[in-house]
Amino acid sequence: MERKKLELELNKPKHIEMLFDSPKIGESQYGTYYLYAVRNGDGDEYSFFATDDVHEKLSGLKKGDAAVITKVATQKGSKVVWWRSKCSDAS
Repeated sequence: MERKKLELELNKPKHIEMLFDSPKIGESQYGTYYLYAVRNGDGDEYSFFATDDVHEKLSGLKKGDAAVITKVATQKGSKVVWWRSKCSDAS
């Protein structure tokens, strides 16, 4: 089954449910990737590429567990210097 890529909007929390106990971990030209299969509140299944910090938090979750992820930007002066996602327990 091919899943759509979960796209996060800036500062808009997404509720997700884990579909498996662990992500698919691999290597690409950009380094290590963590590919999670998740279900969003709309009932559809998605692929989600987690950043290192989000993977660290999601890695403790198992199939059926829920979390809230939010894409946030860090700003230095008038420029956005990098993007990250933050994750919190949905309970």
